[in-house]
Amino acid sequence: MNTSFEYFMAVVEEESISRAAQKLFLSPQNLNNHIHRLEKAYGTLFIRKPQFQLTPVGQMLYQTLQQIAVLEGNLDARISEYKMDGYGYLRIGIHATRARVLLPYVVPVFQRKYPAIFLDFVYKSQEELEQLLRNGELDVVVAVDSDSDAAFICHRLFQEPIFFVATRQILLDNGVDPLKEKIFTSQMSRFQYMLSPPKSRIRKKIDLFCKENGISLYENVRISDYELQLLLASEGVGACFCPRMLLRRMKEINRMVSEENRLCALPIENFSYSFDLCLLTHRLVKPTSALRNFIAVFQKELVDGAMNL
Repeated sequence: MNTSFEYFMAVVEEESISRAAQKLFLSPQNLNNHIHRLEKAYGTLFIRKPQFQLTPVGQMLYQTLQQIAVLEGNLDARISEYKMDGYGYLRIGIHATRARVLLPYVVPVFQRKYPAIFLDFVYKSQEELEQLLRNGELDVVVAVDSDSDAAFICHRLFQEPIFFVATRQILLDNGVDPLKEKIFTSQMSRFQYMLSPPKSRIRKKIDLFCKENGISLYENVRISDYELQLLLASEGVGACFCPRMLLRRMKEINRMVSEENRLCALPIENFSYSFDLCLLTHRLVKPTSALRNFIAVFQKELVDGAMNL
């Protein structure tokens, strides 16, 4: 790709000439010269003040350059794969919590079957990972609830129900039988909760459910890591909510704690919300054989095998 185009994309992503210049190790004047050359050819690309904003022409150019970058990256990957004859390289985006839960079921199997394929995992938020995929900097993203972006193909895996989790003792202290098949909405306000941040996917589902059912939850701890929520719950800090994929981790914790501190996972009365776990690939990119093999192993091991609880 033309150097000026690359510099323009950096300015858009940083929303600032000065920040982009720092990132590119250029002087602001040098970077401005590249942008002025592009604007001489295409017209005004963005408005600088009072707030950075792309013009319609700038937006069109940026979207086109994104597509070119994706196609160039895919071409490089396919040529490399052809030259290496069976070898491969995959860039995989996944949230750190999902990585700890899912990858132990997938990576060992994949490496036994395809030892010559190098797996490069990138841990960031799902929003950041989707942007990297959109820019052609990743080959696949492990995601939840992400099927509305036209730039991606969504390979659905399965739905993840959400459970109420608390220790056996805390349930008993609040008048809930741990052996019951579910927790009732009328009982949920009795507990203290460790909740995820308000913008998290699970928190939005919980908040919507509570609003629909007139439930008020007392939040005493806010923490984004599901696994840490389970560990703290086992110490009696409070109740929490977690997707089904975390229940195996819960069982591991239960083997290390006393009987009264063992965690119980209960379905929630009338709770119909769930996570859709999926793999995202770029719509413009023809998958390499390494990527097709990874998707196949991921689907088999998680859908048909270890994660079916």
